[in-house]
Amino acid sequence: MYKKIMTISCFFIIIILGLFLRIYNIDKSPLWNDELMSNRFSAEHTSASMKIYKHDSTFEQFAYYAKNDPNPTFYYLLVYFYSFLFEGGKSLRFISVIFSMFSLVAFYLLARLFFNRRNSLYALLVMAISPFYLWYAQEARAYSTACFFAILVLYFFIKAIRENNIVFWFFFTLSAIFSLYTSYYTIILLIAMGIVVLLKEYRRYFKLWWISILTIVILSLPAIFFTRSCLHIVKNGFWLPIPSFRTVFTTFSVFNFGYSPYRWEYYCGTTIFIGLLIYGAYYCYRQNKNSIKVLPILFFTPFILVYALSYLIMPIYIDRQLIVFSPLYYLLITQGLSSIKRRSSRVILSVIVLLLIGLSTINYYRGFILWIPNGKDLYVGVHYKKDYEGLMEYVKDNLRSDDLIMVTDAQALAIAVDYFHSYFSNKKFVGIGQIFYPYALHGFDSICAKAGLCEWELIKESKELYVLWFKPEGVYSQKIMSGDLSSKRIWLIYSVWGRAGPLKYNYFKVRQRLLSEYKQDLSMGKDGIFVDLYNHE
Repeated sequence: MYKKIMTISCFFIIIILGLFLRIYNIDKSPLWNDELMSNRFSAEHTSASMKIYKHDSTFEQFAYYAKNDPNPTFYYLLVYFYSFLFEGGKSLRFISVIFSMFSLVAFYLLARLFFNRRNSLYALLVMAISPFYLWYAQEARAYSTACFFAILVLYFFIKAIRENNIVFWFFFTLSAIFSLYTSYYTIILLIAMGIVVLLKEYRRYFKLWWISILTIVILSLPAIFFTRSCLHIVKNGFWLPIPSFRTVFTTFSVFNFGYSPYRWEYYCGTTIFIGLLIYGAYYCYRQNKNSIKVLPILFFTPFILVYALSYLIMPIYIDRQLIVFSPLYYLLITQGLSSIKRRSSRVILSVIVLLLIGLSTINYYRGFILWIPNGKDLYVGVHYKKDYEGLMEYVKDNLRSDDLIMVTDAQALAIAVDYFHSYFSNKKFVGIGQIFYPYALHGFDSICAKAGLCEWELIKESKELYVLWFKPEGVYSQKIMSGDLSSKRIWLIYSVWGRAGPLKYNYFKVRQRLLSEYKQDLSMGKDGIFVDLYNHE
């Protein structure tokens, strides 16, 4: 009885600690580019955009956004309905907090399928303070939601192959459907589970497995409507490099320390964790229990498949999407620690693991991100927390009714539309325009331009100046000739991905054109977001 009370007490202490860490400083930084993409699906934005894009219903506007987004739609439905009650913006981050807390509870239940209470609580503590999970628990994106459903899929799958209860197969199927509508990487996790079912010990479940898979496929057919455009965006608009063994090493570091380790932590700490991972996987295969042997298969198979697909076909390897596999990583780390026979060594290593993670957690709240001395990003696609609100507020305070706001890249466009969309109905300024030379656009910038230009294939090599307008009267494109920009003042917003770095080629070409007709009165910037003011006066 005493042990049970202690277990319950420790469980709730860890849960409360996890909640505190997830809401601490959650509103410190403004929404970044991808979060702004999520905010487009809020009720307010969808309704306002419906008028601009000339769509007949919010459903049509929602479908338009979803078709041009590389992610599944379930999370965006959550955003839409949540925003009815709690509005959009930074409030959307609490969706991730909620599902991250659900993940902690579900993960403890999953851990109890393999470990005793003490080791399960230790695994839970590691996940609760992990800066990797904290990062995405405080971000208005689908990753925490995807992680929760992935844990449910794992839990019900293990229960199903252990007990062969039709109820667990039903909930496995149901959770897999929700998981698939939240992350396409669920497909790879299901493939790994299929390999488990092919093992001799579990072949008797083959029929039930296929019934579940067919049900999942049939009920997931609506997602196919968006799949083709999503693959096109990933293939043509993303910046993912072909992975290397260094990439895999970095992924394990991210699972351990998020994006905030010290350099020595990155190398030494990750090496310790990999050693525990290998030892945990080895110990699983030494066990007589068949159920624990599935852990290495379920963890390593998805990694191998994602790596192979990225290397041979199309790069899809990105750390934040791999979060759906990370719970298995923590289970194997816990297995490695708990398998150390000498108690003193086990305790020392357990404390070292917590201290290493704790250091990176502190760094996370300091805003520290590890970078490579040569200036290149170590973490692909990771966005620095930027404080651009002061710049936008300055523009708002000095905006005139005949001003234009122009942007030169997709990130700047997302920021401008988010900050000034409410001005469209009030007609406090002329409008927002993405100004570009088609041949100077690359990657996701060109994808965004293509989404608004039906004639993109005809002009993508053009050296003429174009503007994609976002105005109260609608969204349309225009080729800009000399003198077409009649506004007396133009605010030009542009950006780089990091806090510093080379400006994009399109910006230099646009600036050169503006200086031929305007005088530059102002230039300011912060954290890689910049604002220029050009004046005819």
